[in-house]
Amino acid sequence: SRRQRQMCIRDRVEQGVVNFGSEVSILDIDMDEVNTFKIVGSTESNILEGKLSNESPLGMAILKKRVGETVTVEAPDGNFDFRILDIR
Repeated sequence: SRRQRQMCIRDRVEQGVVNFGSEVSILDIDMDEVNTFKIVGSTESNILEGKLSNESPLGMAILKKRVGETVTVEAPDGNFDFRILDIR
């Protein structure tokens, strides 16, 4: 069944790191603001619904990172720092 396939895939995914399908709470260090996103494919992404593309600059920066790690995302208007607070 589809549910069994999803469970098998989840079992193979490394635990404790941000992966495709993870729900991640991150702190925007500069803005002192916490946001929670689900990491999805680019066709599903919708930042207003909390769905962050794995191909976006932030999505790529946090993939394979662990709770407590800080990443810097380079953007045209400067660099932005984020800390991973929780991964589900």
